[in-house]
Amino acid sequence: MTPVRRRTFLSLFVAAIATLVSFSALAGPNDATPITAFYFIRDPAAPTGYKETIHWEITNATDWENFYRNIPALPRDKSVEPDPFLHFADDIIVLTRNDVNGFTGFDIYLSARGLTKVTRSASHYYYPDNNGFRKFLEEEQSQRSSFESFDRQTISTKTPGIVVTYNVNKNIPNPTWLIDKNEDRYLYDSFLKTLKPFEDFEMNWIAGNEDFDGFDLFVLYLNYKGAPARIATVSKKHIRLSNPKVTKDFYQDPEDYFNYFKTQAREMMEYRSKYKSNESNAIKRSRF
Repeated sequence: MTPVRRRTFLSLFVAAIATLVSFSALAGPNDATPITAFYFIRDPAAPTGYKETIHWEITNATDWENFYRNIPALPRDKSVEPDPFLHFADDIIVLTRNDVNGFTGFDIYLSARGLTKVTRSASHYYYPDNNGFRKFLEEEQSQRSSFESFDRQTISTKTPGIVVTYNVNKNIPNPTWLIDKNEDRYLYDSFLKTLKPFEDFEMNWIAGNEDFDGFDLFVLYLNYKGAPARIATVSKKHIRLSNPKVTKDFYQDPEDYFNYFKTQAREMMEYRSKYKSNESNAIKRSRF
């Protein structure tokens, strides 16, 4: 398979997973996100080259922590290209966690051929709020999505334009609004593109001392061509611009984690099959 076609298959494959693992733009920034496991079987007729047979949430925290912490200790084979498809194995387990921001997290691909870990992290750059962007956003929030007036509708963080969320509480939906008109988007963009960066020592101090993952923050998802970053986070005094960074590592699997999770998949399939069968029999026996 050519590199171009492989990248196409990978984008389709990741998109298929993303449709099953949803992330609310209104979630609190400190909420833990679940780990979802998928079992795929190779199917040349499927758009991604694989067909999902089952997916389930990982709930055994102790087993998961033991597995995840042991990954760096597994033998690494740098001579093998870190291929998420594991060179098109017959079946694959995929373990996925997405952070609440919707674009960082990780995907772990396991097969009989080994393990590939894809880490989606972020590069951050910090700026002083030297042009009053925070004050502007507070005024926008009061007009566009005040606590009394916003309709609590979830807006996908991938919606074209700029999706703005005021993260203030993890127990109730946070005010969110969409900037999709060109003139409005240009105004927001002008604030971000006129920021003056900190010196390196100042940037390092802010990165180590200021909480950009808590509350009382405006988070902007910049989904338009020419945006200065993927996400902008605005605190009381500072602004953080973030861009995704992807790394891939291939490991051998002497512990046979692939079959451990594959056994879970088969047990889940058997359980759900029995449940459906019992439910069907109960319906047949019911007079209603």
